[in-house]
Amino acid sequence: MSALRIFLFLLVCHMANAQDTSIVFDRPGIADSPYIVGENSWQFETGFEYADYSGLGDFVLPTIMLRKALSSIDELRITFNYGVQMMSLIKRDISKGYDNIALGWKHKIWNETAYLPDASFMINTFFPIQELKHVGHSKEYNVELGFQFQNTINRRFSLNYNLGTIFSSGFNKGALNTALCLGIAGTEKLGFFVEGFCVSPFKPFGMEPGFDFGALFYPSKRTQIDVSVIDNTYRGVHYYAVLIGFSFQMTKTK
Repeated sequence: MSALRIFLFLLVCHMANAQDTSIVFDRPGIADSPYIVGENSWQFETGFEYADYSGLGDFVLPTIMLRKALSSIDELRITFNYGVQMMSLIKRDISKGYDNIALGWKHKIWNETAYLPDASFMINTFFPIQELKHVGHSKEYNVELGFQFQNTINRRFSLNYNLGTIFSSGFNKGALNTALCLGIAGTEKLGFFVEGFCVSPFKPFGMEPGFDFGALFYPSKRTQIDVSVIDNTYRGVHYYAVLIGFSFQMTKTK
């Protein structure tokens, strides 16, 4: 009920100022940024993953996300082959042969000031493509609610952190979802990041921590190439994956 109150509050409350002009891609870290795609713009973000537990399946079938501005403080997000970095859910999808499609909405709450970080709220839902023909009868459901924050420490360092919850047919009591990412600006063309994250179901209680790091290369102001490594821990076992991605922004001229 508290999550519903927060959602309704943000629907009617527009506290944001004008949108930031910088282009920020949500790939490749687990923590999403609080930034919205610029008006009259589209952002396309795609990535390939290789992991021992999934073989070449995710490499052949990449993740593809399209982000479109709805206003200066709202964006629509559609993602193909979407998944949460949580091994219990990843293993479930692999065992059932599921590939998820996701629909999300991000709302900018406010811009960074001397006392407040940049902040946004996002709701995202994803569902197996294989179950779409049974959508009215399927017992599968996955909903994410969360806040995204970012502090610019100085010209070289930034801190991005998320706090949210996930409700899924796998754990219908919900789970706490957290992530903390340090961004490092190396040069104008090169950046790095290191991040810790954790998903903790409320019942049955458990923790699935993870860690990732990577490098970002910017061929131009509107494009990004990323390479990263993820380590998920599940029941004391480490699961590693390597990701390679490409992102770009298209802006429609008036």
